[in-house]
Amino acid sequence: MRIENTGVSVLVVMYADCRDAKATSNIHIYCIVNADQIIEQYKDGGECVAGRRLLNLIQARDVKNQLTTVIRWYGGTNPGPSRFNHLL
Repeated sequence: MRIENTGVSVLVVMYADCRDAKATSNIHIYCIVNADQIIEQYKDGGECVAGRRLLNLIQARDVKNQLTTVIRWYGGTNPGPSRFNHLL
């Protein structure tokens, strides 16, 4: 994954476990401090609003210089917004 407009490249190593390769979606969220700028972005991985909600969470907790990946498997039941209820 390349972080746009920064000249910073991030290597994401996934799929080491064959279960990860079969995941329904991979959501990437990052906040990188580079010189005088802060770059915050997300990739939803097909999950409507999930990336935005998780980015809001790392902003609220003031997390910097971290890439977070959430791997999700669809189990046949749509959890809807309730999948975020446990996030504080």
